[in-house]
Amino acid sequence: MRFAGMALDAGNYIDAGKKGGNSMDSIIAKANPDYTGLSGAAGKTRSQEKVAKFDAQSMVQNAAMNSLANTKASAFGAQATIAQGEAAASATQAAGFGDMIGGLAGGLTKGFGSSSGVGGKWRDASSVGFKGNQVNDLGRLRY
Repeated sequence: MRFAGMALDAGNYIDAGKKGGNSMDSIIAKANPDYTGLSGAAGKTRSQEKVAKFDAQSMVQNAAMNSLANTKASAFGAQATIAQGEAAASATQAAGFGDMIGGLAGGLTKGFGSSSGVGGKWRDASSVGFKGNQVNDLGRLRY
């Protein structure tokens, strides 16, 4: 009867049951998910998603503003090109009028070239010391 004393001692069974329960609790604790760590990781992920969303929105808005600026700049460039063309046309027209007036004046000068107007006809100025030039009756010298 060496085991009889142990069989009557219920404390041993209770201690064994407690030890089994404690080891079961530690096994379950190790196997359960880390809810604190998971919630922290979820919060961090949500924050990163929001930052990525704001970054994407800002890129789209910047692209829209750049596109609008490029469109406006192109419109201003086109207006400047039109203005340059109009200015060149006006300058060409003015040059044409100048050439026309010069041609008329040249024609009139040729037509009246033999006469000096007031003072009579032109004569050789060699006699008065200007060889190769002409002088009129009033002494006006034509080179």
